[in-house]
Amino acid sequence: MIEFNKMIVHDYGKFPDNLEYRNGEISELSDYELEELEKRLDLDEAWYWYASGNYEGLGEILMRKGDLYDIHDASHCSCYGPTEHADFNGVPLEKLTEGFTEERWNEVKCLIDLATKSKKSYKIW
Repeated sequence: MIEFNKMIVHDYGKFPDNLEYRNGEISELSDYELEELEKRLDLDEAWYWYASGNYEGLGEILMRKGDLYDIHDASHCSCYGPTEHADFNGVPLEKLTEGFTEERWNEVKCLIDLATKSKKSYKIW
């Protein structure tokens, strides 16, 4: 866990179960990326997993502001970084994954489990 001015950051530090990424390895978001995320979106807390490869990256960021949450797909090419296009459109956690495909659910479930500190899964997709 890392704490910036007020945002608390949790790095999952591994790929979600059943996800394989052959173009890179698990890595941390840079302090610059996290500080920009905090500054631009005024977040309270973030949970993420991220992998970087040759000129690209893959990952997910679960963000919390107050009682509201949002998910950012941190996948990118060399044109921009993992947090540059992040925005926050907060909703209650239980509504966050409505309409997610099974594949997307599998990419974010680990972060939601971390955030709720529960090993029980729920399916909303």
